[in-house]
Amino acid sequence: GCGCHPVGSLSKSCNQTSGQCVCKPGVTGQTCNRCAKGYQQSRSTVTPCIRLPVKGVGSVTGSSEQGDCPKCRVVPKRLNQKKYCKRDYALQIFVTGREMVDGWARYRVVIENVFKRGMRGRRGETSLWMSSHSVMCKCPKIRVGRRYILLGKDDEENNRQGYVVNGKTVLTEWDEDTMDKVLRFAKRDKLGQCPGVRRY
Repeated sequence: GCGCHPVGSLSKSCNQTSGQCVCKPGVTGQTCNRCAKGYQQSRSTVTPCIRLPVKGVGSVTGSSEQGDCPKCRVVPKRLNQKKYCKRDYALQIFVTGREMVDGWARYRVVIENVFKRGMRGRRGETSLWMSSHSVMCKCPKIRVGRRYILLGKDDEENNRQGYVVNGKTVLTEWDEDTMDKVLRFAKRDKLGQCPGVRRY
């Protein structure tokens, strides 16, 4: 047998002479068992290695020593009812890809669950946009192949297709606990049991 890596290689067969397996893009090694230089491992079995984001995107000069990066409030220590109630939409998203467009990172996401609709929340594919500064500051850190809960305010000025990460965005990694919480929040929200929303 060739010993080709089940995830990294495109087929089980290899070159009979050299023993080299046929690797997926971004994958290297005789058995296709590691990511090539400039690629990082993802959780996806379809694209196990994804290209590393280029440092200093767009017009940002290499000042990414995290110095210009304020505390990242997009990712809360804990999600609470008040944060949930103050947002117009709450969605469960799965990130499938990312590309750079005019200095912005555009994440391709699939909305899998809509807890709170907002202006345009519905299941299916959409985009999540992030400015180069947010990308550089990793605020929030979004990984392809992961699930998140995305909350935010409807943005009337947003003329892009999809959602834009801004100061009102809350993004948290999806897990069973978060899911239970969000379902609980959603229920209270629908029943009008929001804590002091009028205050703002």
